Amino acid sequence: MIYKKIDAIFHDMHLSHKIHVILYHSFKYENKNNYVKDFFDYKTIINGELEDSKEVTEGFCENYIKRYLNGYIDEDGSFNKCCNNALSHITSLKSKPEIDIYGFCEYTNYWFYGKLKSTDKITNYMTLLQNFFEYLDNFEDCLNNTEDIDDRTYSNLEKLVELYEKFYDFEKEPSSHDHILCGKGQICVREYMKHEDTCKRNGDNSFCNELENFRERFNTHLKSIKKCDNIEELPSFQGSSLAATISLPVSVMSVISLFSLITYKVSTFFVQK
Repeated sequence: MIYKKIDAIFHDMHLSHKIHVILYHSFKYENKNNYVKDFFDYKTIINGELEDSKEVTEGFCENYIKRYLNGYIDEDGSFNKCCNNALSHITSLKSKPEIDIYGFCEYTNYWFYGKLKSTDKITNYMTLLQNFFEYLDNFEDCLNNTEDIDDRTYSNLEKLVELYEKFYDFEKEPSSHDHILCGKGQICVREYMKHEDTCKRNGDNSFCNELENFRERFNTHLKSIKKCDNIEELPSFQGSSLAATISLPVSVMSVISLFSLITYKVSTFFVQK
């Protein structure tokens, strides 16, 4: 009888651990999408020309390719160039502790996957990414703050990146150019509406949550320019915004309640003993 009680307690503890793991990965995946609005800036940085890049990183990236990406052909030199720029940028960020570097870690993860996805190296991508962070200086903080990417995740991130790029193009257009400005706004609307079926069918998930963030940002900007009367505010694909707002806290409270129950059961069992 005692052994059955112990088995039941540990079964509940195992279930609690599983729920904690699921929530942990949900938070990490959500974080990846939270940073996607900044990916355009990071893309500009690593594809640009940094004056101090060569001095800081010369040789590191070429040596990484030779050591870990044996057989990888960097025909246009873009891997080496972006790697050098990424290393130079994160070195700069490390000297400014008040700046959050994890968004750049996630972008580097996204960029790295994109470089390898069409090669046979992609099957070993996460190990190669860990090697990348370990081999190059100043990436150590990225080691435990990046989540594995698969084809579906990469595809969703790519769609969000493209959507934000179109929005920033709309946002920076001078308001005096009415025709061009509103044309760029309409492009954003069309791209956003392409995902209506996906989000209405799948409901509340990380990709659709970030679309909701995009919608709010677009609508705020649309109101601020007070032009483009032919463009309506973007609709939400998530139904009740309240449900989306409370779903995560409810999940967390459920886990806390379950953990409290398990703790109580363990305590009661040993008191009875």
